Amino acid sequence: MKTIIKEIIQTDQGFHYLFTVDNKIQIVDANKAVVTREIDLRNDTVLYTPHKVMYNEGRICFVSQNGIEFFSVYGGSFEFIGLINQAQLIDENNSPIYVTDVSLDKELITFSSNIGKVLLMDYPSLKMICQIPLTKTPLRCIKLSRNDSMLYGIDVNGIFVAVELHHFKLYVMRVKAEEDLREYFNKIDDMNLTLTKDGCLIQCDGQIAQYRIDMPSIFKYQIKGVEDVKCIEDKIYISTLNQVYIFDQCNEEVLQQFTFNSQPQQIMKTVITYPNVLLYTINGITSYKIPTIPQRMSVIPKKSLNVLFKSIKIPNNLTLLQIQLGNDREIYGFDLNGTIYHCYLPKSLPSSSQVYFKMENSRTELERCYITSNGNYGLFSVGNKLLLQEFKTGNTHVLYTPKQLPDDSVNIITVCSSNSFIVGVGCFNGNVFEINSNNSIPIQINSHLNSPIVGIGFINKKIISLSENGILNFDGKTLQLSISPISMDIFNEFIIINDLYTVTLYSINNWKILYKFESPSPIIDAKFSCDGKFIVCVSKDRCNILRSSDLGVCTYLLVSSLQTQLKLNTQIVGMTVSKIIPCQFAVSFQGGVVMLIEPRTYSDWIY
Repeated sequence: MKTIIKEIIQTDQGFHYLFTVDNKIQIVDANKAVVTREIDLRNDTVLYTPHKVMYNEGRICFVSQNGIEFFSVYGGSFEFIGLINQAQLIDENNSPIYVTDVSLDKELITFSSNIGKVLLMDYPSLKMICQIPLTKTPLRCIKLSRNDSMLYGIDVNGIFVAVELHHFKLYVMRVKAEEDLREYFNKIDDMNLTLTKDGCLIQCDGQIAQYRIDMPSIFKYQIKGVEDVKCIEDKIYISTLNQVYIFDQCNEEVLQQFTFNSQPQQIMKTVITYPNVLLYTINGITSYKIPTIPQRMSVIPKKSLNVLFKSIKIPNNLTLLQIQLGNDREIYGFDLNGTIYHCYLPKSLPSSSQVYFKMENSRTELERCYITSNGNYGLFSVGNKLLLQEFKTGNTHVLYTPKQLPDDSVNIITVCSSNSFIVGVGCFNGNVFEINSNNSIPIQINSHLNSPIVGIGFINKKIISLSENGILNFDGKTLQLSISPISMDIFNEFIIINDLYTVTLYSINNWKILYKFESPSPIIDAKFSCDGKFIVCVSKDRCNILRSSDLGVCTYLLVSSLQTQLKLNTQIVGMTVSKIIPCQFAVSFQGGVVMLIEPRTYSDWIY
């Protein structure tokens, strides 16, 4: 007779427990891919009815409408421990509670309930420790991670909740995420949660999404018909009835894809038992070895880091193309019409934006702005002139007027960090000027022969400049450091030059390449954090936080996750890094949304 599998329990002892429609358990030695034992379940009221199951370190717990059963498993055994009757469970008000799911830990059992509460019990005494109100509606799934004190749940409406608990007292400290899964899945059915090192995997109706603590939103993998999913060595392994897919975490690019030889219609279940995958077919069990992943650059972060987000929408969906961070979470930026907006994004109060002032005769391609490191002054240009704005007084001074438009127009601006009265200006025609804001007299420092200046800065009060053709001028030296750079940034005696797909770190002592970072998508810009310990690199698909010591990825945020959080489908068009707060940066989206991003606790980021 054909055996139809209802579910498979995987253990860490090399055995699988197959529950079949004829109410039997077949115990399979997964290493040998053979059935070693069979158990009849027709007299078990819990397992005979639809149920949920959880395995942890030799224990299995089943939850059904009839009760909660515990079994021990070892070496292919399956021994009954005890039973809890659902009718015996009550809350602190002596009202009945119906358990809907279970999460097992070494010394703790977590149950979800039909009243939105989570019950935490000691194991093996089953003494109630506490009850946590998680939602106002019945819960369907629950998982507790004791390593990072995170509790995850999904209610009957498909609302996913992630909360951080106090490690010892187990009360809710903060809500980390609350998202409607109906925005990710067409059908909210057959849901399950699987813990990962830094979050959880969400399985729903044959599809997979992932929540990471350090990311603002849920990421969905574009694979359907999922049978099993595992997070192994920072990679996501997904099996369907005929294939295995391997991904970097929260990345839509498939690293490796493996197709089985068996016909899909013959396969009932697939289970990943890394480095193999088991195929349960109508004829038996087949084991395939998963191919190794080809060597490639890894962009997996070294540790999970908490990040804070704050966003604001500019009126009339006006895109800010040029943005700069000032003091105290303030952002200035140009829209397409030459209007400068001032945005304020405080931590606890509502964000606000207002028109700061408008520059006449604006040309979009010539709009430039720069905020000094002390946050007291702003430099703004739209091609026809360069203005210095005193934020405290509102006074405006004209620093520079091009002799010939647009060739002599300003393309890039900087200010000397050790003397904020000295301004550096790079022009479209390759000329580089130094201007003392006290007298507004431009002094030409050098010229790059009609190649627009894309990078400018000061090193020991001397101007350094980089042209569009990759020529760098500094202190009388001329060097060819790149072919087609898009920008440059400086910290002390180190410099990064950004190409479309590469960030290259140099030392000015010998101009040798120290490290390179290669981006899988086009880079928008990359800049040093104000303390020089990190580099913020924003590309089309992600915001990378790189260690400046070796350009390794410390952490990253997917642009798709930011878009989901903001309910946008537009791209990032600009970025800026704070000159005051380490690793604080902002990005501007097409369509008028600006987002401020910063570490929750910067000391956790220091390596």
